[in-house]
Order: sequence, then C-alpha cells, then structure tokens
Amino acid sequence: MYHIEYAALNYYHSPISDECLCIGVLFHNVTTGQRDFKYISNFQRFQAFDDEADVDFVKLYLRGIKEEIENSAFDKEFDLASYIRVYANEFRFSSVRTLSVNETENYVEDLSKIYLKYDLADYSGAI
Repeated sequence: MYHIEYAALNYYHSPISDECLCIGVLFHNVTTGQRDFKYISNFQRFQAFDDEADVDFVKLYLRGIKEEIENSAFDKEFDLASYIRVYANEFRFSSVRTLSVNETENYVEDLSKIYLKYDLADYSGAI
C-alpha cells in the first residue's frame, strides 16, 4: 500500500469572493517520496474565468511549481503541508488530503481526471 497526500491548487480572481477555479493538483507519495504536479492545459477556460489575468505569467508560474516539485532534490524530507503554506494570495492550495492506494493504482491519473476534468489534455502537464 502507498500512503498518498495531495492538495488542489485553486486560483481566486478576487480577494472578496470565494469563487475559484481548480488549476492544479500536487501529489506526494509518502511511501516512495515521489512528487507530481499536474495542471490545466485549457487556458481559454482560465481566461474566461478571469479575463484580466496574465495567462503567460500563469503558465510560467505553474511550470515553475512543476519543475520545483518534480525535479528538485530537497535537502530534507518533503512536507506537503509546509510547502503549500506559502500560497496565500490568488493561488491557494486546499487543505492536505490523505489516502491509501494499492501499488498498482494510478492515483495521479485518476485524481487528476476528477479535479481537472475539463482541462486536462494530457497527463504530462506540459504546455
């Protein structure tokens, strides 16, 4: 069994409204240490949600999170709750959720399909 932690990255276009759009999901396999970040590919939907947002900046921002999470060698053990704590403005992660999955289960693909169902063109997250 794998023990998984994950959190959804939401974009809030207004500090007053609680309305948000899920734009990514961060996964941490606590058992193996593997980390994955999947994010939207349909930026037309994002643009419709907030027509004043800088889409090119958002693409770079999401790509930066993906590279930091998946390619960085952290000096200490990765703590998802500590990592997401700094996201507090327009980009905010949900609370950390945990689950146990079988080793053969493709939890990244399955949960990405749920959270990013309208936006995920491929599971690489690359644009």
